[in-house]
Amino acid sequence: MKSQVNLLSSIIVAVVMLFNNCWADTSHVSINQRLFDLGKIPLLKLNIVSDATDTDRFQFILQQQAGAERLMVDRINDFMYLLQGVDEVTDPKAQLLVKEYRQQVWVEVATLPLFADGVPVGNPPAGKKLSLYRDVNGSDATTEVIATPKVNTTTAVKSAAAEAAIQSASAKAKLPELQQRCLLEYDGKQTLWRLASRYAKEWHTNIYAAALGILEANPQAFYQGNPASLRSDAKLRCPSESILAQYADKTVAEKKFDALL
Repeated sequence: MKSQVNLLSSIIVAVVMLFNNCWADTSHVSINQRLFDLGKIPLLKLNIVSDATDTDRFQFILQQQAGAERLMVDRINDFMYLLQGVDEVTDPKAQLLVKEYRQQVWVEVATLPLFADGVPVGNPPAGKKLSLYRDVNGSDATTEVIATPKVNTTTAVKSAAAEAAIQSASAKAKLPELQQRCLLEYDGKQTLWRLASRYAKEWHTNIYAAALGILEANPQAFYQGNPASLRSDAKLRCPSESILAQYADKTVAEKKFDALL
C-alpha cells in the first residue's frame, strides 16, 4: 500500500512539473532600448528570456490609439530581438503587446508601455537613417539676409512654371528607362517583407503596396508566384509608379497580399 502511495505521489509531481514547463516557456520580457521618438516609426530592442528559439513562436504588436501594427523581428542574439515597424507612433500611451504560441493558442505574456519614464532610449544602429527614428535638431547657423534686385514678379512666376513643366515632362519621359535600370539592393538573404519595409518609406507608400509592387515587377523571382519563395539569385527591378498606385489603399493591398500567402 505504501509503495502505491509513493508511486502515485511521484506521478502527481511529474505531472505538475510537466504542466509548469508547458506554461513557463518565457520567464522575462523587457525593453532594452527604445530607438525612436514620439511621431517617428517604431524601432526598439527587446530583452527576452525564453525556452522558445523560433521567432515565429512570438507576435510583437504595437498598440496605439490610431490602431495596431504587428512589428517585424530580427534576432540579435539568444536574449535580444530588434523590432521595427512602418507606421508612425503618435500616441504617448502606446504599448507593446507580446504574445507567445503555446498549446495551439496565442497567449499574452507581456504588455510594455513604450514611453514610460524608466524606458532606456538610444539611437538606431549604424546603417539606419537617424531622422526616420529620432528628432534631429535643426542647424544653429544663422542666415544672412542679402538684398536682392527687384524683378518683375509676373514674368518670374511664368518662367518658373514653364521651367517646372519642362522638367516634369522630361522626368516622365525618362521614367520607363530609369525603372528598367533601377535595381533593388538585395543580397539574397532578405525576405520580401523585409525589402518592402525598407522601400515603403522611400516610395512614399504602405508596406503592402511595396511588397505587391516588388512581386509584380519581378514575377520570375518568386517560385510559383509565392511571396515567401523569393529566389536568392534574383535581380530585382524597382516597381513602376503605376503599379504602386494600384495599391495606395492599404486595406485593399493588405487583403490582396494575404490572399497570396
